[in-house]
Amino acid sequence: MDSPDFTSHSGETGFNIYSGENYSASGILIEDCMFSWYRNNVIQGPGTLEDMVVRRCIITDNYDTSAHSQGLYTNNVSMLLEENVFDHNGWYKQSINSDNDQSDGQATIYNHNTYFSLSHDVTFRGNIFLRASSIGNKWTANNGEASACNIAIENNLYVEGEIGISMGGNTAGPLRFRDIRIADNVMLDIGRGQPTSRTLGWGIDIQEWDSGSVENNFILHNSSSVVRNVYAINLNGAGGTRNVVINGNTVYGVPTNSSLVFVKDTVSDCIFSNNTVWGTGTNGRLLNSGNYQLGGVTFSNNIYYGERAPGEWFTLPNGSGDINDWKIFSGETGSETQPEQYPDPDRTIESYNSHLGGEATFTDFINEVRKQSKRNWRKEYTAAAINEWIRAGFGISSVHYHYSGKGLPVNFSVSGTDEVRVFSINGRLLGTFANAEDALNMLSYRSMVIIRTTNTCYRFIRLPYRGK
Repeated sequence: MDSPDFTSHSGETGFNIYSGENYSASGILIEDCMFSWYRNNVIQGPGTLEDMVVRRCIITDNYDTSAHSQGLYTNNVSMLLEENVFDHNGWYKQSINSDNDQSDGQATIYNHNTYFSLSHDVTFRGNIFLRASSIGNKWTANNGEASACNIAIENNLYVEGEIGISMGGNTAGPLRFRDIRIADNVMLDIGRGQPTSRTLGWGIDIQEWDSGSVENNFILHNSSSVVRNVYAINLNGAGGTRNVVINGNTVYGVPTNSSLVFVKDTVSDCIFSNNTVWGTGTNGRLLNSGNYQLGGVTFSNNIYYGERAPGEWFTLPNGSGDINDWKIFSGETGSETQPEQYPDPDRTIESYNSHLGGEATFTDFINEVRKQSKRNWRKEYTAAAINEWIRAGFGISSVHYHYSGKGLPVNFSVSGTDEVRVFSINGRLLGTFANAEDALNMLSYRSMVIIRTTNTCYRFIRLPYRGK
């Protein structure tokens, strides 16, 4: 605002793609673009919007002084969001009184890096989400059962903001989110920056789902001395949640005055297995079932460890409990209470930047990651590379995803009983084939496709259109 070029707070929309009722749009690619200091970027119906792609763009510093503001807002869209950088969207300055006052671009709880409503066939992969006004990824489904479906959020990096991923809330109702996958993401220091001046840091909210999985995510670190309304995973039935698998996640270095994991309300046919919940500090509990019975959740093979007195690790309907009380109450089998010995679990985004030869500061990391472009694309400043380095501190080997910029040799094939399934860019199944060559020959429109095989490491490999 002190710049001589500054004229007013009245922002414009960076890009706005709209499809009216009974109209359709498809196959639009936005790639290698920068959108900064706008009010919003928007893709929305009520018409049909299919196969939208936003890829390797830098979207930063959106805010407004009189209305809600997002990095990207969509409604009724299927799309791919891949390897973008979203930073500091929805706010210009920290909230003064934590009262959602929008004047001067203050942060509010209504502004986010992304806000997706009534989504279907959406994939988020390899994005970096930094310093959201409130939520990194906000999802709503306000039109009843399965009004958001077929959503994959994979191998993204989240730093600061108040909440990592929120999928639930707004209009209540059972089973509104169907076939959801949240996997291999890394969340660091959620809540640290306190944009709305609240003292909360929440990782992943799971509410009113109808089938899905939350697997192999890392929710790590809370270096703020005041942010203590903190949890990593919240499985909340509210009006009804069923068929959700929470497996292989790691929670570490996250002090809280609350509980690291909540499992509560009306849930059925859910699984909580192979997770590590490591409590830091003497105030927080590891898992909280509140006043709810847990007949709808199967617990197995989790590792629990806390610095609080062992008799206070769990919150049960009749008070606190230790691991034996927990096993009796929940029926859990195969759990352990010995802490893991990790190679280097305290890695941070600051130490990563130092590892690359830069300053060990978040500011320097942000400056570097904002320089990403087609002409200056550095793999070391991608979510995939950063997440791999963070996971290595826990002794985890690489997680391989294939991104849309990478083709596949035409002689790629599978053998035996392997199955190759071909999807459109938004996840619709186009057909099943014996090999990739047959798949390419069958394509009848100019697009890119996803190849997924059942028994190999290849997943979501995109092949350019070729032929017809």
